Amino acid sequence: MKDTIKFLHTADIHLGRPLKSASQAPDHLNELFNNASYNALKNIFDQAINRRLDFVVISGDLYDSEARSVKASRNFLEECRRLKEYNIPVYIISGNHDPGGKELEPFDYPENVYFYPSEEVEINNHKNDSGNTLARIIGQSYRSNFESRKMYTYYTVPDKNHFNLGLIHTQLNPDNRRYVPISQSDLLEKDDIHYWALGHIHQPLVLNSSSPALVYSGTPQGHNISEVGVKGCFIVEVPIQNPEKIPQINFIPTSPVIYKKIEFNITEMDERLKTLSDLQELLLEKAEKQQDNNFTDEIDFHGIDRENVFIDGKAPVKGVIIRWVITGHGPLHERISSNQDEAEEDLRDFLNRNLASPGNYPFVWTHSVQIRTSEELPDLEEFKENEIYKEIDKIFKEVSNNPDLEAKLLREWGSIWEGDEDHENRDNDSFYPDPETKQEIIEAARNKIIAYLFAGGDDI
Repeated sequence: MKDTIKFLHTADIHLGRPLKSASQAPDHLNELFNNASYNALKNIFDQAINRRLDFVVISGDLYDSEARSVKASRNFLEECRRLKEYNIPVYIISGNHDPGGKELEPFDYPENVYFYPSEEVEINNHKNDSGNTLARIIGQSYRSNFESRKMYTYYTVPDKNHFNLGLIHTQLNPDNRRYVPISQSDLLEKDDIHYWALGHIHQPLVLNSSSPALVYSGTPQGHNISEVGVKGCFIVEVPIQNPEKIPQINFIPTSPVIYKKIEFNITEMDERLKTLSDLQELLLEKAEKQQDNNFTDEIDFHGIDRENVFIDGKAPVKGVIIRWVITGHGPLHERISSNQDEAEEDLRDFLNRNLASPGNYPFVWTHSVQIRTSEELPDLEEFKENEIYKEIDKIFKEVSNNPDLEAKLLREWGSIWEGDEDHENRDNDSFYPDPETKQEIIEAARNKIIAYLFAGGDDI
């Protein structure tokens, strides 16, 4: 007789959403980009079958659209039939991308698949072959793309004698009326639920590892350059007789394609970097090393030490999509600063010609190159008492700390920087100016002005 329950927690699969890569990708890569989410789903269900798990839970946004595509639904149906052969049930809530639940599905699913309704909370009792309840899975689906109901208040269970698992698709923001307004403390106070399987945030997050555990599985496959790193799902194991014990949480890599941002600083490379050809060769060397990367060392669970989350298995990476950010200063800056756009395009095309040939796996595809080099700054110690220097420093500190000045600055940057903090509500052609990005741009402008005024070392 088994003494533990083992289940798989995933969410935000977004079947039907192709990867946002770069223009002019060859056909063999476009095929992989378009099918990455389907391959990630197969990797997930392979894990469930190979490990003989008790069940799978999907915490919303299985599909990318309320109008499920036939291809996406057919793909999911075939994968669920595989699970049925091993008597593994799947419990699913719909999220803001795929509200409505079962009534919008174009196919009939086997009896091992359960879609939670949107009008009320329901409990499923997961039982063993003898008919004994091993776990209760509680859930409710979205009615529409926005969900303002505080669903969690209705997640009630008879007792704590069995393992109780709650499925919710939420941003965990009590002031956000779009995606189930609740807070982390709200869920922690409901200690009759042992594990909250959360969806909506695409980064794997273990917000609380003890009972009640609060866990975002993240998306099993990143879809754009802002979703960097290895993605996956969690396999969770808890004792049947002691459901309040801290669960064992294992992260399982599933993403066949990953996005990365790699910074390359030219400051210390003066001897090797005189021309654009030199930079091409150095980037090519760095890119080729990515093909031997295990990638799992770079996973960050944002909320708990890596030592408390086990990473199980090698990342099944077939390719890497990279945004290169070239920073620093040196002789090369003078050669490319006046034709920066052309230099970025030339570097991108050079790397893709050399690294994206068919059969070369894992492939490395350059999404874009951003050149952020600058003129070499003078030694500023001798200028720090200069009145002009002090005035410049004062202005930039005010811009960084004054909300009104910051808002004015963003308006000057243009509408492209008016993106919403909520990634689900952000226009595709806009960027969200997060604090780190804003500071980088402000610092770059400060350095450019200082270099222009003081680089000659003349008195001002």
